[in-house]
Amino acid sequence: LRAPPLAPQARLEELERASLGRCIKRWQAAGVSREEALRLAKDRDVGGVEPALWPSKEAPVIVWTAAMGSGKSISAERFHQDSVATALVQDGAPVPVYLEASLVLPDLEEAVRSRSAEIGDPRTCGTDIVVDGVDELGHDGAGLLLDQARALAETWPNTRVLIVSRPMRSLKEAE
Repeated sequence: LRAPPLAPQARLEELERASLGRCIKRWQAAGVSREEALRLAKDRDVGGVEPALWPSKEAPVIVWTAAMGSGKSISAERFHQDSVATALVQDGAPVPVYLEASLVLPDLEEAVRSRSAEIGDPRTCGTDIVVDGVDELGHDGAGLLLDQARALAETWPNTRVLIVSRPMRSLKEAE
């Protein structure tokens, strides 16, 4: 049985809780107590980066690469949380979508539409997309995802895409 659809406001609140949950999980994995992880997750200044480093109208697709444990996923969560907060108070705001890379291929557009169905239509209001763990797709998958992200950013209005990855070894290094 499928759960009945949620109202957009309820779905956005669920996205907010899910993001906090992912943050708590990450800090607990680093050895932080649940109480401290909850405090850190709720403090939006912890792990955030300057909005100048986020995707923008001028640069709608941004790729962050850094080593494991550097904080890129938490920073991406802060971008997502900001998008959720905006959507909670502003009608017609871009739809916030957070995806693990393993869920985006073969079709990023379909993955985004599926995740945004209860909130709004990204084709008309745009979307703020976070795709985390892109290194897990390998070079070919990451390239395909990047191509699809660029196409969506040019097709849907007010669409920004933040792609998060560990550095990938070049083919030359792998030999």
